[in-house]
Amino acid sequence: MSELDSEEQMLHNAREVLGCTGLLTVSDLGGMRQSTIERRISAVRHRLSPASIASLYAVWLREQALRERGPPADAVVRQWVNFLASSGCDDQTATRIWTHAALMALGRWRDVMSDQRVRDVRADVRDAIQLHFHHFQLLRSMADGADTLFPAGLFGPGPRPLPAPPHPLQGQLVSGHANPPAMYQDTGEAELRRLVGDFDSDPLNPVEELTTEIPLEQLQVADPNGTCERCFGKGHLTEHCPMFPFKTQVQPNMPTADVQCRICNTKGHLAEHCPGKAFGYAPLPTRRQTGGDSLRPAVADNVFLTRPGSTTELSSIANHGPLAHSPNEGDDDYALKGIEQMNEAELEALRKADEFLARLSGELALEKSMRESEAAATPAPHVPAAMPEPAPKRRKKLNRIPVLGQLVEPAKPKPKPRPLKPKPTEAPAAHMVPPVAVKLGETEKPVAAEPQYSLATQELFQDRGNVWMNKVPRRKALEMWEEDDAERAAAAAAAQGQAAESMYVEMTTEAEAMGTENEEAAV
Repeated sequence: MSELDSEEQMLHNAREVLGCTGLLTVSDLGGMRQSTIERRISAVRHRLSPASIASLYAVWLREQALRERGPPADAVVRQWVNFLASSGCDDQTATRIWTHAALMALGRWRDVMSDQRVRDVRADVRDAIQLHFHHFQLLRSMADGADTLFPAGLFGPGPRPLPAPPHPLQGQLVSGHANPPAMYQDTGEAELRRLVGDFDSDPLNPVEELTTEIPLEQLQVADPNGTCERCFGKGHLTEHCPMFPFKTQVQPNMPTADVQCRICNTKGHLAEHCPGKAFGYAPLPTRRQTGGDSLRPAVADNVFLTRPGSTTELSSIANHGPLAHSPNEGDDDYALKGIEQMNEAELEALRKADEFLARLSGELALEKSMRESEAAATPAPHVPAAMPEPAPKRRKKLNRIPVLGQLVEPAKPKPKPRPLKPKPTEAPAAHMVPPVAVKLGETEKPVAAEPQYSLATQELFQDRGNVWMNKVPRRKALEMWEEDDAERAAAAAAAQGQAAESMYVEMTTEAEAMGTENEEAAV
């Protein structure tokens, strides 16, 4: 089955086959309802291939994710999967077409979302597609009476065990960026997500620059026992996948010196063959890959630092590294090599890692010593000594309360205040009169109301009759219509009178002329 159609082909199918003649670009399909686009595709399904149907529907789903700035609703994706499955499209083809359609509009995704959000939304939709395809196939197998509920090859490559995450200090510094060691082992699904995410975040290798100049026959290297971890197909390896021919992908005719590793950023080998993988280094994982309960917690014994000038053997890091498994785990596929089994490249990488850890430890010790020296050189602020609290005064014996019938002096009564006598200079208040009763709310004269407009405004508009402050009466519409009708009636009456007068003059003139002719004839 062919893959995603080109934009020209999809626009032609949308205009000529589906009948959407008003589309300017294929992205305008996002404005249609899901039931509408399914009804249009169902009407012309015999004229379109399953890949063309999936291409148009994938563009519609991409526009819904762009409009919502997140994954569409689960019911929308489920209906999308059921329609494509009934049209003859399988889960792998639908997943590849969705990924390709999303990558075609990567620039528009970055305009409304961050790169991390773009990768998460694309991965969420892809996981939902695979899940609903699994449910659809499960229901179909149950309806057909299959012996097993899980058909072969439904889940793709099986998951592999996850190692314990390392300490954050054990990382390598490449081009000014710290790459932490590997915290997981990718499954086939996670490998595709990580590869696509790495190319999304690299401005020098944009995903839009997918090359199609290399023939498909050259990309498909025959390997009957190989399984691709990008498209989940069989018959070719991951580095020869025809679905994602990126610039950094190894082609059959590409020399090994032009290959750049995504782990150590050096040329000459692939990431799959990087010697740093033996020490647990890998590209930076995404947010979806670092979270979850499946990761085992870090162990404090895994932290290993070397001081400058120490004679620590390199084998101690290899035997006690972050990915070293306990004997009871029984996982020999991910066990680290011994130092006697390493080649020159691996020993060189191990030596550089040990130098980095030693340099990091020295920098931390130097920074700590500088802080201590600065703290010792800074004089402590002078704090005055606290004054001792005075001793409480001893009470006199006379102030204590008498008990057991002891005699005390009776309390003296307080003197009463004497009445004030008027001074002889002050006259008696004979002139005082009772207050006059005042009624509230009533005044002798009304209070002048404040003007509504200022004096300057009144002077400016005092000679104008069409302003609100002068309160000029305005004619109503009915009055204006009546005046207009009266004027028209008067004009019509005047015209009719003038016509009658002119007719009378003409008739009089004709009568006079006929009388004159008769007189002449009689003579």
